[in-house]
Amino acid sequence: MGHASTMSCALACLTTLLSGPLAFGEPICRTIDPLVTDPEISELVGFDLPAIRDFDHTACIDPSRGLPSRLLVFLPGSGGLPSDYTEVVRFAAEIGFASVGIAYQSTPSVQELLSAPVEPQESERIRRERLFGEPLSERVEVTRADSIENRLFALLVWLAAEHPSEGWEAFIDAGNERPDWSRIVVAGHSQGAGHAAYLTRDIRLAGAVLFAGPGDNIPGFGPAPWLSRPPVTPNRRTAAFIHLDDPITPGSLDRQRLLGLDAFGPVDLADARPPAAMTSHMLTSARPVPLQDAHGAPVVDFRLPRDAGGENVYESVWYYLLQTARPGSCAADLAPPFGVLDLADINAFTNGFVDRSPASDIGEPFGVFDLADVLGFIASFEAGCGNL
Repeated sequence: MGHASTMSCALACLTTLLSGPLAFGEPICRTIDPLVTDPEISELVGFDLPAIRDFDHTACIDPSRGLPSRLLVFLPGSGGLPSDYTEVVRFAAEIGFASVGIAYQSTPSVQELLSAPVEPQESERIRRERLFGEPLSERVEVTRADSIENRLFALLVWLAAEHPSEGWEAFIDAGNERPDWSRIVVAGHSQGAGHAAYLTRDIRLAGAVLFAGPGDNIPGFGPAPWLSRPPVTPNRRTAAFIHLDDPITPGSLDRQRLLGLDAFGPVDLADARPPAAMTSHMLTSARPVPLQDAHGAPVVDFRLPRDAGGENVYESVWYYLLQTARPGSCAADLAPPFGVLDLADINAFTNGFVDRSPASDIGEPFGVFDLADVLGFIASFEAGCGNL
């Protein structure tokens, strides 16, 4: 049989991989009052419209996927709360993460606290106090109980006790009374992106995702020194996404370069591209955004661009970003719903193969569409995506 005939046969045989869609259940999502998880945790203050805001943590998990091996921790931006970011927490659960959003003292913003003349190390002190409760800065006052780390730890202990069959205890370092950061992907928006980036400098995370950040510009000095510190979390596990119309984009891209994210290619426009076609760790978008809020557009629920059916258009970007923390890859997952391998992925591959789409070029030599791509797709499809 000739090469062309063998390739045609392989393409035709792709459909035999399916006995039906490899679907999972709907995630279970909960809201949890931080005050019930630890009696020493205090109520949050200084937020706009407190009478109508929801100050709860959020937590989502899909038990039908089995015990998760990765936890996504989402940190809101300045003045934001987990109730503003429910879609990304739910999406992470849909593709196999255990997932939580943490309510913490995010006001005033770090950049606001840096507006007066300060030492270059002040942004690091503020972040360490908010993250770990270390009394380092005179501009904030965060106890150990109210720190992000303890709020997360207390939430995980509560979830493990209340829902013991779901596997939350896997993310607890009980001996040190802290989260097991090595199994955690930290994502954040704006100030939260800065916290996630800061953690990569000192702690080995499973991964980090930076939405619209980081900032940390010291007046009269420039970018905060910690941004240039060598990372403990390998940079290959960190990726960022920002909208081109966001006023902070030029500065944030410069700071992403200081973090070392440009080692994976130049800034890349991610609009209308499948995850398998993305390689950069510095992604951007130019899509029209609701209410002209480009800063919130990458991840805030009511700022997300949507298609004609009301669906979030950034799901493919989120999927790619979250895969930076995967122990392996899922090259066969080319089409939504992401995290599910089905006929849509086979159609996307075969159509891309015919059109010479980069998404279907998954076998060496790259730039050549041949049997290696077909066999690579089949192998990836048969391996499945599994849990993260």
